[in-house]
Amino acid sequence: MRLSFIVPVAGFLFAAAIVIGSANPATAQSYPYPVDEIASEMGMTTERFERWWSQAPASMRGELAGQPLAKWGPSVICDVLGFRIGSTEGADCREQKYADRMATADRWNADGTYKGPSEACLARNKTDKWGRLICD
Repeated sequence: MRLSFIVPVAGFLFAAAIVIGSANPATAQSYPYPVDEIASEMGMTTERFERWWSQAPASMRGELAGQPLAKWGPSVICDVLGFRIGSTEGADCREQKYADRMATADRWNADGTYKGPSEACLARNKTDKWGRLICD
């Protein structure tokens, strides 16, 4: 009697493990860039990115896969999670956010630490009316 109960339970647990193991359709092979780099670029953990990627609309995943990694953040923000993909409004917003980001890219080191103003900017000592340094 006891064995007849254990066999179906073991079969159920085995089937459940297979279903749970294959529940996430996003795999490392489906990412256009290394998953750690993408998660860092998007400002989230790897696990959170994988969950987000598996739930993102297919049109958005396709749009992102065709872009450089640096444009992923502006694309997600401007395309409002896939609702404005392909629209003029989304494209204009994406290009503006990317340009804004690249305008300050030279202020950061490769390891993510802040460089600060250049020596030439500090030597000019040009400030606005509130005393903030102006580097142009």
